[in-house]
Amino acid sequence: MRPPTLSKTSAINCKTLLHCKRYASKTSSDIALVFLHGFLGNSTDWQDIINKLSEVTHCYAIDLPGHGKSEHIFLDENNGFAQVDSLLQHTLKQHHIEKYILVGYSLGGRLAMYHASNQIKKHITGLCGLIIESSHYGLADEQLKDDRWLRDTHWAKRLEHAPLSQSISHWYKQGVFSSLSVAQKQQLIDSKQAICRRGVAHMLRSTSLAKQQYLIHDIEKISFPVYYLYGNKDDKYQQIAKQLKGYAGNVNLHGFDAAGHNVHFEQPKAFAKLIKNLYQTIAP
Repeated sequence: MRPPTLSKTSAINCKTLLHCKRYASKTSSDIALVFLHGFLGNSTDWQDIINKLSEVTHCYAIDLPGHGKSEHIFLDENNGFAQVDSLLQHTLKQHHIEKYILVGYSLGGRLAMYHASNQIKKHITGLCGLIIESSHYGLADEQLKDDRWLRDTHWAKRLEHAPLSQSISHWYKQGVFSSLSVAQKQQLIDSKQAICRRGVAHMLRSTSLAKQQYLIHDIEKISFPVYYLYGNKDDKYQQIAKQLKGYAGNVNLHGFDAAGHNVHFEQPKAFAKLIKNLYQTIAP
């Protein structure tokens, strides 16, 4: 079962910023691309993609709490999504990003959808497009939420206390990563050896899918372009994409033939090409 509300407060305040790296472009477009990585990742995960988008617009890659150079930021575990959204808004403001398109992978995509939902509810303008890669729109069933909470807390404990290499190796044995080759999995495992164990475990509990709002009804109200990208080798998220499209007809789907869950890692050229095309559609 999910835990009761805790009385402990977070150390986050209005001056806290997420680490954000800016990649300048020679173009004069006023709509930026902002990238949010997935769980266990960091802002450098987008490097290959951003390098291929240098002529499109300014790009910003953000480290989520507990990850990368934001590993020192810890959330209130009962208010994680709202706090990340507040941090994101403040970070965008500090970097003078007034118009932007959010690109989010997995956890980053879930946070991007929550951000979009919050923008709509508060009638805030600035977000011009949403590009989601292999992300869940939320669970409606309470039993599924309870099951997910047990799973996520198990992984959090494992990441905190078990040997790191062993924990990460088991993480990439999950079904959604089955399309990765042995060499690709090892590359990802090697890249995670310096993660903050406590930081990522805390982030997993704070932003568990069990605690995420069911966002379908908010997504279908979005007036700006929404794109959902997935790998055709990822049966789970291909099905989630189709379910989302069934509820929210404004969502545009795009599948990649030679990819699974982590499309931008498996097919960086094709992924970057599509992002460029979508950007030019949203911000001609």
